[in-house]
Amino acid sequence: MKDYNKAIELNPKIADTYNNRGNVKDKLKDYKDAIKDYTKAIELDPKNTFAFYNRGNSKTDLGSYSEAIKDFTKSIALKPDYARAYFNRAIAKQHINDKAGACSDFRKAEKLGYSKAKEEIKKNCQ
Repeated sequence: MKDYNKAIELNPKIADTYNNRGNVKDKLKDYKDAIKDYTKAIELDPKNTFAFYNRGNSKTDLGSYSEAIKDFTKSIALKPDYARAYFNRAIAKQHINDKAGACSDFRKAEKLGYSKAKEEIKKNCQ
């Protein structure tokens, strides 16, 4: 964390540094501050698909499923073959009782080669 803080102090214009520091905060379960870093990364680089994806994960961890879905959707718009974004959007959709949407996303994730999706399809989409 100290290294990222120093890097931001030296050059606060690099989106990936904020994204990476957000990942550290997320691992520490500091989801709110992680979201702040991902948001800053997006401000600096609005096409940073991974910052949208990571922010969606932190929002999911906070139970903000509708907001998470928006971030995963943006990540997918920027990188349409991002299987993990489809998978994680499906998880968020399950939490808001959108079974059809979740199953559609699980199937897309599987089609793109994300093997974990197959098990979710068996459990939830038969």
